[in-house]
Amino acid sequence: MPQAIRAPEEIFRAERKDLYIIRFKPDEEMEWLPNPPGRKELVAWLKSNLPSVRIEPLAPSEKSGILSGYDGRIRVDFDQDSLAVFSAHWEDAEGASIDSRWQCYLWPYELWLKEDGSDQPPGIDW
Repeated sequence: MPQAIRAPEEIFRAERKDLYIIRFKPDEEMEWLPNPPGRKELVAWLKSNLPSVRIEPLAPSEKSGILSGYDGRIRVDFDQDSLAVFSAHWEDAEGASIDSRWQCYLWPYELWLKEDGSDQPPGIDW
């Protein structure tokens, strides 16, 4: 069965929470691949060390202009404890990845909501 891939905005509207996005660097030919270098290793580490953390492929933003395609990025549904474990293992003191093949980014829900009022979740009196 095909796997659904949600865009960040879909997750914001459905879950109303911050997004942690791991973006992988392109390969040597500067191509974005659905299974970029390092992705398998990182996903295996996450499943082994943080098995309760949900991982899902992440589509490009709805506003990116990309209608289809997948570049390998993932959304990791960290809580504060699992984020601390990940950061202690994979990031330096400034929050940069110690593995040059990827970087974890935070996209705060409140920032998205403030910048894009047209996507306010239904059922809330704004």
